[in-house]
Amino acid sequence: MNSTNLQNYRWYHGQVNRGNTEQLLMGKEPGIYLVRDSKTSTGDFVLSVSENHKVSHYIINNNGNHYKIGDQTFADIPSIISFYKNHFLDTTTLTGAVERDLKVRAIYNFEGRDPDDLPFQKGDILTIVSQDEESWWTAENRIGQRGSIPVPYVQIINNDQPSNPRTPIRPPSTPVQTGVVNPPINTYVDPYRGGRGGSQHRNSAPEPIRPAEIPPRPTMPKPTSGPLLARAVIDRVCTPYDTNQIAFKKGDLIKVTKQNDNGIWEGELNGKTGEFPMSHVDLIDPNTMEPFSNGY
Repeated sequence: MNSTNLQNYRWYHGQVNRGNTEQLLMGKEPGIYLVRDSKTSTGDFVLSVSENHKVSHYIINNNGNHYKIGDQTFADIPSIISFYKNHFLDTTTLTGAVERDLKVRAIYNFEGRDPDDLPFQKGDILTIVSQDEESWWTAENRIGQRGSIPVPYVQIINNDQPSNPRTPIRPPSTPVQTGVVNPPINTYVDPYRGGRGGSQHRNSAPEPIRPAEIPPRPTMPKPTSGPLLARAVIDRVCTPYDTNQIAFKKGDLIKVTKQNDNGIWEGELNGKTGEFPMSHVDLIDPNTMEPFSNGY
């Protein structure tokens, strides 16, 4: 997990330095934390925590396919956060985060299609309230209106990047045009005109990079019978200290008991209950034992 992936977590503050970190945490109740990049060890991270009237800084070593903090090893940084919410670091567990504001800039106009959409104009700055789905987030505009926005139509304004980054957010499957500098006037389909699929054409000069299609809002599958099951897509190893975590082998079937918004789910395997990252599994339909077609 690199810093680009971590941008989705508001407890990650990027390249904030030690001095500013201590200003953010000093005086906070024990257990308030944030994660930042290490200034002294490139590629590593630091878990900074308010505890015992001071701010403690714990190095997180990035070993490529796993992360170490002290003598503990984890698959990813969210797993570290989850673990220390139930285990003491020195004098405290993690009780809450100093969350950075996650702001995005609109790179295309969005007129809205459903009553719960939040329309915006290119250039508008929005604050992300929650990251509900891969392609749809909840945002708030400058006058306090809230609603759903399509992620491919905005770009994150990172704390550690220039104020006008050029790379938009898009799902991995979205095709990207390259080498286009001054595209000619042509006809394209606006996916938000004429209903799904964009049946109404209009002439325009599209941006050099434009999402070709926005997926419909996904809904969490509900099996017609049996529990919600997940199949492990990779092996997961836990240390003996990870008493609230589940280890599994690729192909194992896990009964999902809770789907937390932070991506750390809870489930049961071989009589053991615990937590695991949702990125390590595919949800499957218990009726067909195949992954759900909508990607969950």
